[in-house]
Amino acid sequence: MYAARCSFVALGVNLILHPECASAAPMLAPVGFCGFDARQRAVPTFPVLRGGGEEGEPQVDISGTDWQGMLNSMHDPNKGATPLLSAARDGNVGAVKKLLREGAPVDEAIPSGATALHLAAGFNHQTVVRELLDAGASVQKADEDGDTALHGAAAVGGLDVVRALLIEGADVNHASKDGTSPLLIAAQRGHVDLVRELIRAGADVNKPHSDGATALSIATEQGHTEVMRLLIDAGAIVATPPIPPSS
Repeated sequence: MYAARCSFVALGVNLILHPECASAAPMLAPVGFCGFDARQRAVPTFPVLRGGGEEGEPQVDISGTDWQGMLNSMHDPNKGATPLLSAARDGNVGAVKKLLREGAPVDEAIPSGATALHLAAGFNHQTVVRELLDAGASVQKADEDGDTALHGAAAVGGLDVVRALLIEGADVNHASKDGTSPLLIAAQRGHVDLVRELIRAGADVNKPHSDGATALSIATEQGHTEVMRLLIDAGAIVATPPIPPSS
């Protein structure tokens, strides 16, 4: 498998360096890589809380909402959902602001460990992310799989959110428990501008997934040639197959 992987990457790199040879080479079809797939977990469904959304979303009157009752419910250990988490997931800026002013714990998490910042970043709610960061949300807090908000933003291609998280000190090279880094996710999804931003922020282009896959090998298997160029220019190692011992 390793030799096949290296050969495939070498082929993809050669096609970038020598595009005139493309007609004589097999097509680089998007395929899965050794079981690796940038995760896009289903986010739990929380009770909907409307209180003024992102730009373009209808504003809803929240004047009669029992905020204190909602805040009290946050301390019920039998409830995984909280008003803040719901509002962050839905991109409801007004509700997020109100709940934070009323004392909602900014880093409170659902049972999986995801916080409001995880959810807002994973749905690319830029304004909500900004509100949470201004309220002191931790950019380093990881969920039970080891993912931070930066992983979620990388998965959806949230360039502005990624920039905001990096400015606040998010670790660009933090890997989840299975070795997934934000760069691996961005490379797998083909987010060219995001890959460029992560590299600029110091992402290790050769840091592998736990199965040995690198950003370059993943981008190659997915056929993301622009991402491959960026990675190679940034120093990604083009592995070559090991030479079998002579018999």
